[in-house]
Amino acid sequence: MRAVSRALGLDDAEEKYLFGLAGISLPNYYSEKSDDLLQNLQDTLLMDDLLSVPAIMIDRFWGILAVNDTARGVFDYTDLHTNALVTFFTNPVCRVRYINWEEIARATVAQYRADMVQYFDDGRFHAVVEDLRRRSPEFVRIWDSHEVRKPEVHVEEIEHPGIGRLAFDVHLWKLSANDNIRLVLHVPNGGDTKRKIGVLLRSLNDRAPISLP
Repeated sequence: MRAVSRALGLDDAEEKYLFGLAGISLPNYYSEKSDDLLQNLQDTLLMDDLLSVPAIMIDRFWGILAVNDTARGVFDYTDLHTNALVTFFTNPVCRVRYINWEEIARATVAQYRADMVQYFDDGRFHAVVEDLRRRSPEFVRIWDSHEVRKPEVHVEEIEHPGIGRLAFDVHLWKLSANDNIRLVLHVPNGGDTKRKIGVLLRSLNDRAPISLP
């Protein structure tokens, strides 16, 4: 299989996907996370206190475990949003605010496919896909392209109605205590975005209208 992968010129994500389709076991197979660990992360991480940048905690199915106030303000997340992939394709605010929506959509779907192949026999991954196939023609179009990508730092651009254009370098971190829980960090790309995020945070903390200097 490695010889086939080399002959096809596959990258790491594509090779992992090929191995998964062939039924070859991959390292770091999923072990159930304990409720105590998850509760400890949500209680002690205190994303609003430790992280001023937009931060989202997700599980291996991209289910949303926690969202800080900055992410809520930037991306319009609410308690009704329970899965990051589903939210991206079904929340109209996401569709409007992402300047490079098509590019991010393709990268997002390709990454989910790469994640899914590691646990291809787990119906919960397939349930997310089937839910989106019913709800989003755009998801169907992109999913059926069968693109696979490895996680990597990428830039997302947002047009926020209150503070204008924002640019973020998006980082995906696995937690050492449980690598099935990941932290998605949106780090400001440039001083202007950092300044605007500060304005947004002050507005959220003071429960006051946004006022850019």
